[in-house]
Amino acid sequence: MKAVVHIGLPKAGSTTIQEFLRLNADALEGQGFLYRRYRPREELQGEYLTLACNARGKLFDDPLRKVRFRTRSLEQLRAEAAAVEAWIGRQLAGAQAETWLVSSEMLTAALRNRAGVEAIHRWF
Repeated sequence: MKAVVHIGLPKAGSTTIQEFLRLNADALEGQGFLYRRYRPREELQGEYLTLACNARGKLFDDPLRKVRFRTRSLEQLRAEAAAVEAWIGRQLAGAQAETWLVSSEMLTAALRNRAGVEAIHRWF
């Protein structure tokens, strides 16, 4: 399965894209695209930032994100990343889609340096 990853800047329309994907998830899946949210009730999609930070072996730089995404220590980060990876694995295993759609403005925080870009690239 291939992935199409939208990495938006905060306040640049990412929420609109995510809402479109959410509202049209069934129709998109019928056309070979899979879009799922890890925590559907939360507006932010920080699970992909969690994976990027875990791939770097480094906690979030922002203390508020540590609290928001339940990752105040490296052990918590690893555990949350493992839970996200397991969830993604279950979603992909049961999918008939050919393309996995991801949209997260949170990933911009990981793109501030080469290590962050490489971590995202390795994960996807």
